[in-house]
Amino acid sequence: MPQSVKLPPSIKKYFWDADVERFTLSKEGRYVIERIFEYGDEKAIRWLFHRVPRRFLVDALKRTRSLSPANAYLWANVLGVSKKSIVCLEKQFRERRSKHWIW
Repeated sequence: MPQSVKLPPSIKKYFWDADVERFTLSKEGRYVIERIFEYGDEKAIRWLFHRVPRRFLVDALKRTRSLSPANAYLWANVLGVSKKSIVCLEKQFRERRSKHWIW
């Protein structure tokens, strides 16, 4: 992950459950990417794409287990990533996840 950039105030709203004062991209980069991919607005996404090299975004997308299928498909299309290489879109992962949610 790149430099030790602190999160700007406009990004902190996506981390309501965490102590963001201690966050840096170099330490919590994948978590930050996943949250912004799932909940971020245009400003947050622009900030992310200006701070994080594409290869880190692609790697986070491929490894994530926390994105909704809709957002995983969206980011796969935006980043040109094969859907088959994204963990949260694998059939067995979706089946396992659906057992936890009854609606």
